[in-house]
Amino acid sequence: MSPRNAVALDARAMLDLLRRHYIPDPARPGGIFAPEIAAPGPLRRHADLIWQGATASSGHELIGHEIKVTRADLHAELADPAKSDPWQACCDRWYLVIPDVALVEGIDLPPTWGVLTPPSGRRTRSMTPHRAAPRLAPTDQANGLRVLATWLHWRHHNLAGETRGARAESDRLRERCEALTRAAGPLDTPAR
Repeated sequence: MSPRNAVALDARAMLDLLRRHYIPDPARPGGIFAPEIAAPGPLRRHADLIWQGATASSGHELIGHEIKVTRADLHAELADPAKSDPWQACCDRWYLVIPDVALVEGIDLPPTWGVLTPPSGRRTRSMTPHRAAPRLAPTDQANGLRVLATWLHWRHHNLAGETRGARAESDRLRERCEALTRAAGPLDTPAR
């Protein structure tokens, strides 16, 4: 991808690419895709994405992601390298996700970070690894999994509420249509 195309990829687009990477078939997700999730502990640091594989094919790993789309944003992240520590203490791997590898040229990244970019070449769905994320030694994975379970619980709770609300609105509209139909009376059919 050229730097000109990279500008068009904002954080939301990068997150969508990660979703396609981890969940190629939305009908059969192989894990938990948790964007913008707070880390355990009092610092309330967030990861842009935590992926927890839930099947043998998805790997059963807890993988953290930090998305950066501009060099200035990356420099701000690197100015506080401990910012990702609360989540890295829980994760098996940690990735920096960027729109183009040119974004990190000449920059020393922490040794615990891998680097992913959008699909390229023959890859159409899978992110391109430019630097493999080393296997981390999570020291607080139980707390990370607890946070992930809580996040998942509230996500399902909120979706269930939205579904109930949509169902009630649908029922209200159906009743209104039936009332209008009754008020209009039988339709006259034109004579032939």
